[in-house]
Amino acid sequence: MKTLLTILTASILLFSCSSEPKTDASGSDQKEQSSQANRKDTIKILNEQIKKDPNNPDLYIAKSSVYQERKQFGKALDEAKRAVKADSTAPRTWVHLSKLYYDSKRIKESMQTVKNALDLDPDNADAHTRMAWIYLILQDYEKVYEHANAALKNNEFLPEPYYIKGLAYKEQGNFKLAVSSFRTATEQDNNHYDAWIQLGLLHAKVQHPLTVSYYDNAIRVDSTNYEAHYNKGFYLQNQGKYREAMEEYDAILRHNESFYNAYFNKGFIYLEHLQKYDSAAMMYTNVININPMNYKAYLNRGLAKERDGQLTAALADVNEALNLKPDYELAARAKSRIEGKMEN
Repeated sequence: MKTLLTILTASILLFSCSSEPKTDASGSDQKEQSSQANRKDTIKILNEQIKKDPNNPDLYIAKSSVYQERKQFGKALDEAKRAVKADSTAPRTWVHLSKLYYDSKRIKESMQTVKNALDLDPDNADAHTRMAWIYLILQDYEKVYEHANAALKNNEFLPEPYYIKGLAYKEQGNFKLAVSSFRTATEQDNNHYDAWIQLGLLHAKVQHPLTVSYYDNAIRVDSTNYEAHYNKGFYLQNQGKYREAMEEYDAILRHNESFYNAYFNKGFIYLEHLQKYDSAAMMYTNVININPMNYKAYLNRGLAKERDGQLTAALADVNEALNLKPDYELAARAKSRIEGKMEN
């Protein structure tokens, strides 16, 4: 059983941490079709195992996890309930069901099911960790610390309770303890992506020199995730390191060419800092092609054209920004200014 679950975990990691996608459509389609086929194969294997061992809850949990990864939450929930039915005396089945309820924002059901796990095993670290997540949503921070500490009492090397405590401290404005908790989470798990992100965010607030290194650690863990690249790029942009910032935005676009905020920020750098107005207009065109309702992109493309002396084209873009947002004061002022230039 352990071997099967290990294979399943490796498969899920393969789906979520894929290599850089191909730029041509046919390559992307082939990759997605291959991924779907692998998932179907996993479900098929699990179904065959369940036929041989229908009372094994871990098989249903494994199947539920595949459906959850595929965002088929209804099917994931059904399989989780089958796991509980197969063995209602195993705390792990209740914990898994609780997480699915939690992810579906059904907090009341999530709390009740994790209580069932704690009734079976009052010292269960996974159940206490799950309860800490629930109380974090409910903003009952004393209960968050109580359950996180209960989990750590059972196993002081668990990263997740420290991470949850860090989030609670952050929400309460205690940044010193938040940083300490997030650092401890990374000490227990050097690949804790979210903890590295939180450390980067907290240090960026005070422009700490370690900010970039924290984001770099997150990128080391998952270079395909846009969040670390975007946060690092935005921080570098605010530090006046424009070339380095654009390298981070380009890293995002290599994996997700539809992430229009990366184009938008590149456009802003070209427009306001590098005075490359053709390049700025091109970036905002990319934003508009992806998100035609982005009135800010129309205005900024208009500003780029205005500064490049293309007043008629600039006015057309500013008018489109006003069509999308009639009360857009910045666009109204730009329109008045451009019309004044055209009259002179």
